[in-house]
Amino acid sequence: MSALFLAASYYLMVFLPEALASVAMLLFLSSLLLIGRIRIEALMLLSIVLSSSLVLSSLSSSSGISYSQISEIGAVAIEDGSVKKGGMYGFPSFLTYGHDGYGLYSSLGGEAYIYSSRNSISKGDRIKAEGQFSDPGFFSAESIEVISGEKSSGLRKRAESILRARLKGLDEECRDLALMLLLARSDEGEMLITDLARKKGVSHVFALSGMHLSIISSLSVPLFSLLMKRRRAEMISLIPLFLFTFLSGFRPSLLRALIFYALNTFFPHFKADEKLALTFIIHSALYPESLLRPAAVFSYLSISAIIVLGEKMSALCLKASGLRLSSLWASIFAVLFTVPYSYHLFGSYSISGIIYSPIINFLVTIYMGALLIFTAFPFFPSLFSLTYKAILSVLELPFLSSEMKDLRLYYILLASAIAVFALFSAMNWSVERKRD
Repeated sequence: MSALFLAASYYLMVFLPEALASVAMLLFLSSLLLIGRIRIEALMLLSIVLSSSLVLSSLSSSSGISYSQISEIGAVAIEDGSVKKGGMYGFPSFLTYGHDGYGLYSSLGGEAYIYSSRNSISKGDRIKAEGQFSDPGFFSAESIEVISGEKSSGLRKRAESILRARLKGLDEECRDLALMLLLARSDEGEMLITDLARKKGVSHVFALSGMHLSIISSLSVPLFSLLMKRRRAEMISLIPLFLFTFLSGFRPSLLRALIFYALNTFFPHFKADEKLALTFIIHSALYPESLLRPAAVFSYLSISAIIVLGEKMSALCLKASGLRLSSLWASIFAVLFTVPYSYHLFGSYSISGIIYSPIINFLVTIYMGALLIFTAFPFFPSLFSLTYKAILSVLELPFLSSEMKDLRLYYILLASAIAVFALFSAMNWSVERKRD
């Protein structure tokens, strides 16, 4: 229930943010949930409304300067490095002030995307940028100066320089993929492999996500288990997971996965959808401004899909056919849950991720697992070249390479998935009835 409610709430935040952020909507939905004694969903709803109200606060100018007059802004960077948006590179930030170039200052609020070729910006950096607004949410910077930064950004930069030194033994293309998988950084702008991944619908595999934390924990838990009991090893494994999340600049999808892992470790008796609801509540308390970032939206929609339908479908399939097929069902429902948002963002979507995700996921897991070991004990660098070529070969396959711009196929697939789910449910119900 909580996972489905969260997925629906996210789509309301995307398509009807003003309605969701209203007090009337908050009171109406909360009363319904409280009447039904679903208190955790009511608390999650409060977090959703408060977070959306914070993030969706409109830009405001206290002195009446129009945005076309502003030639200098002050801002605080939200993420490490640069990301691509609208075909250009830059970074999201919170605005603090604007200057018209003639001595008149204006306080600004809200979020804006600053276009710039500079990629050395870190989360928390206070910057001064000169340029102009193309519209209230986008600023084209001609020059950028970092005024000050958080202490943590200095630690992350130091760690990044050490990591780059450790990766010098790899080929350039392998090193660039390594930086993308470990820090979401790229020295070459948009790589060929990321362009192909987008067309195949598997970009999420290369983005920092819960999969990366799963790979780290799959290495750290067995290692610590040699020295202590497994449960304690799982708790101690939170340390490398936290360090990885910290070094990434607390990317929204990683933070979501870290909180979920911690809840799973300390409260294993909680149901999966309860842990997801608590994850969102804690996330909204720690870092509310990140909840509507695309990475967070995709992350929460995907995990909601897996919890709501993926796991149930795997269990039904196991009972009906003896095959669990967890990866397949997880891919199918994760894609189906995120297609409307992908279409909203990019005007297109890809369904080929259903087929390609399990394959690319397997290859990237090998690549990153070896990479984590390589940073400590450099060995066999040709392994990375071979794995990179294998990933590239799969992504270059001509089958299902085009992006879709019409939602009719999506509706057909969605109806088919629902029909298959209903069929397996009916088969399971029939079997259970005969047993009774």
